[in-house]
Order: sequence, then C-alpha cells, then structure tokens
Amino acid sequence: ISRSDQFSGSPLLNRYTNQPHREWIYRQAFVLGRHIIGYEVQKILSAVDWLTKENKERPVAIGVVGWGEGGLLAFYSAALDTRIDSVLVSGYYNRREDVWEEPIYRNLFGLLNEFGDAEIARLIVPRLLVVDDAPAPEVKGPPHPQRRHAAPGRITTPAAGEVRSEIRRAKQLSGPFRSSIHFNERRQVGNAGPVAEPSLLTFLQGLSSEIKSLRSPGVDPVELRAGIDSVERQRRQVEQLVQYTQRLLQLAAGTRDEFLWKKVKPTTPEAWREAMRPYCDKLWNELIGRFPTAHIVPHPRTRMIHDKPTWTGYEVVLDVLPEVYAWGYLLLPKGMNPGEKRPVVVAQHRLLGVPADLILEDTPTRTYSIYKTLAF
Repeated sequence: ISRSDQFSGSPLLNRYTNQPHREWIYRQAFVLGRHIIGYEVQKILSAVDWLTKENKERPVAIGVVGWGEGGLLAFYSAALDTRIDSVLVSGYYNRREDVWEEPIYRNLFGLLNEFGDAEIARLIVPRLLVVDDAPAPEVKGPPHPQRRHAAPGRITTPAAGEVRSEIRRAKQLSGPFRSSIHFNERRQVGNAGPVAEPSLLTFLQGLSSEIKSLRSPGVDPVELRAGIDSVERQRRQVEQLVQYTQRLLQLAAGTRDEFLWKKVKPTTPEAWREAMRPYCDKLWNELIGRFPTAHIVPHPRTRMIHDKPTWTGYEVVLDVLPEVYAWGYLLLPKGMNPGEKRPVVVAQHRLLGVPADLILEDTPTRTYSIYKTLAF
C-alpha cells in the first residue's frame, strides 16, 4: 500500500483527505485491533504458505527482501515465521526511540516496552539477517494539503552511528548466534540503489551455499505483459482493505457480546465491579494503556484573564503527574449573593481545540461558527 493519497476518502460522500493510503487504513484498523503492518505481513506470510506447499514437490529455501517500508515488513515477517530462511532489510533498521517522529502508520502500541529493532533481530537468528545500510526513502510529511487531516511525520536516513549501535546491541543479545547478523555499512563505500550487491549476495548465500557470485545484471528488464495498470491495482488493494476493515466494524457488536456481555451479567453493584476487574485490566494494559499512578498534590493555580461586565474568567492549572498538567478556564458570573449557588456547566472543546475557542466572540472564523461563544 503506497503513500499516495489518491484513493484516501469516500467517493460516495465526495469527501477526501490527504492521509496517505497507509494512514487512511491505519486509522480505521487500529481501533479494531488490526494494523496496516499486520495486514501486509499477512500478505507476505500467505506467499510463504504457498511456497511451503510448493516445497513438497521440490524443496527450495525461502527468503524475503525489502527496502524502506518493505524492509519493515520483511523484518517483522521473518521474526514471526521460522519458515523464512534468509531476510534482507534495507533502508529501515535503526533504533526506534524516535518512532514518534515517523508517520503515524508506523505506530505499534506497546512495541517499545519490549522490542527495539535489536530485539526483533534476536527473534530471527540463527536464521540469516542481512542489514543493508541504504538511505531510507525520504518522506518529509504527508501529501501536499490540498486536502487535510493527515498526521505529521517524516522518514529520514538515520545517522550511521545509530544504526551501528543498534547492530551491536542485536549481536550482544544474539550471543552464540551473533554471526547470523550481517551488516553492510554502505556509507563508507558509497551508495548504489536500495540494495547493494554485497548485501544481495550474502542474502542469496543464506538460501544456497552453492551461490558464489552474482551474475552480471545485463540490460534493464522491460515489461512484456499487456494491460498492466499499477494505479488500478493500488486502488483495488486500498479498497479491499477498507472493505475488510469496515466489515469488521459491522461485526464488532457481536464480537463484543461474545467477549463480554454473554459472560458477565449485572446482579449487584459489588458483583459487577468484581466481574469487570479483569476486563478493565485488559483494557488498560493491552488496549489503551494507563497513566502512571504517581500521587502528587494538584497545586491549583489561577490567574484572571477576562473581566467582562457580567462575568470574570480565570485560567486554572492543576498538576497531574510530574511535568504533566491539566488546564482550563473557569468562568464565574458576577452579581452572585453570598451563599448563592448556580448550576455548573462543563463544556469541552473539540480535538486540537483550546478552551479559548468556547469564549471566542463574534469573528469571521470557522471556530466561532461552530461554538458561537458557547461558554457565556
């Protein structure tokens, strides 16, 4: 699935977005426990299934090669399936602590709790892993925002020292199998395309010890098949994954019933809370995560920011965790008598909004057209 946004959106609604295809599918899938990476790994493993079946007639070793996003998919596929004998990862391997800077469709919930790239490599050995230090496909952000709503995120070629450090860590974790990890640090000898010939040769030798050298590449290949339309193929792939994911959404209520409501019946509040405890733990620990349980004093701070004829506005800040705070506006009507009580109204702004959106006075802006000074 490409990074184009050509098919991101709904032709039925005539609504489109500049979310790359990968993000377009990721956003629909992750809330259903699926992922664009998982979908495409499954495609690769279905090919491995077919090759394994063919091997009953004439056994041949199985290998996977990828560059950039393809390197990511080859890497994870080999970690998951021991039927893959050799894998070549190009333009992807790195330390993953800065994954938050990369496109959102590379986000995997909880991954760094246990797995950096070195730990993934450890799942591949003693099978052969070849890491080609090729330049990554440069991605400066989502497609040009003639449409909107795509998340920021970029892909850059990591510093050579970072890749080298993660390779060392993988070899340390692999212990006696460290020799199964081969690193081609191409920046010292120049770059030539997404896969260097020494890396390709090492990869092929992991499939057959009889391979001693590469053939000359010869003339450039040409397409001999007629009627091949890569754009139409991309459209089909995107639509297939969208339709599959939307079907999961339609079936989600029945899945939820099987998972929860058919097993837990409310009797008393106490019994209900006890029955829900393992489900709450699963939600917190496996689905959405939970904040640390550090207990700190809220330490409320206020400052007056508006003094209007009928109300006074204060900015309020509360400490939540170390270096984490919550803030909002408190608007108090004037003219209240001592001891008088008024209803409290809590208003929440939209995603990416701020409290000031709710008190914005008559201005020719989209924000005002939505809220129309709701807070007062």
